[in-house]
Amino acid sequence: MRRSFAEIERVLSRLGRSADTLFAGSEAWLPSDGTPLPSAATADLITRAMAPREGPLYVVAIGAITNIASAILQAPEIIKHIVSSGSAATRPTGTTHASSI
Repeated sequence: MRRSFAEIERVLSRLGRSADTLFAGSEAWLPSDGTPLPSAATADLITRAMAPREGPLYVVAIGAITNIASAILQAPEIIKHIVSSGSAATRPTGTTHASSI
């Protein structure tokens, strides 16, 4: 997960874009008991989801949807304000699942 974050930083740098809206997310899978994993990314997602706007906030997960799930567990009311989609992710068991919320 750290390597993915570093790669996104490199891409933004090469594009001449600022990384001030790039936030580190979870470094672990969501525990099976449903305990959220708070992070800078989940805090930002909650803030953006609750900000006034016309229409929903569209959120795309390019890997596991851990950060989206954690944000929903921390602030369930964001469900009314977001539309999210996730790509395939490999679970620790090695089973591959395609996710879409």
